[in-house]
Amino acid sequence: MEKLPRKQQQIFERLDAFRLLTSIYPDEPAVRKQYADMLHKAYCAFDDVKFRYVLEPEQRAQILQTFSGFAEKHSQDNLLQARLLETLAEAVAHETDLRGLKLLIRTAHSVMQRGGK
Repeated sequence: MEKLPRKQQQIFERLDAFRLLTSIYPDEPAVRKQYADMLHKAYCAFDDVKFRYVLEPEQRAQILQTFSGFAEKHSQDNLLQARLLETLAEAVAHETDLRGLKLLIRTAHSVMQRGGK
């Protein structure tokens, strides 16, 4: 993979920090919400035309799987579930890779099945 533009690199660095925070404070709603927002931002940043950088389907899928796994651990957190579904909907709307689209649909279905209404 080519070197990430600075803006995306910063987003991933912040994601790592949030990942650590959520492991220290797993039951803190404010931390969960910020982490969900960062995951959403990370996904969206790579589709932003002004960055002229497209994330590989596998890398986009990895962000979404991380998001989905995080939401699964906190399936009673409605704000988190709503943010995940919003990100999934946005992803499905912009996904051009068929493999990526199938993964997104499976992920969204899985979220709905476990209660992210």
